[in-house]
Amino acid sequence: MASSCSSSPEGGSPPHQGRVRQSDSNTSFLRAARAGNVEKVLELLKGGQDISTCNQNGLNALHLAAKEGHVEMVEELLERGATVNSATKV
Repeated sequence: MASSCSSSPEGGSPPHQGRVRQSDSNTSFLRAARAGNVEKVLELLKGGQDISTCNQNGLNALHLAAKEGHVEMVEELLERGATVNSATKV
């Protein structure tokens, strides 16, 4: 069974501000993965970024890195627990 993405923030006050901060963090994480920026991705993960975060299409960091051919990024994400069989939105 494929796992789902983590795309909604939990907690935070005020709620809207927490969502905006989480959204910015998620966007930075996914952009860094797509660009092959291993250093930035590792920094965000160390800061508590959820590795299963996905975009509106259900693509996660592993999908984006693989799509762009960033082998080192794919290896780093897998070593840190990225789910191999994560499904995208249909």
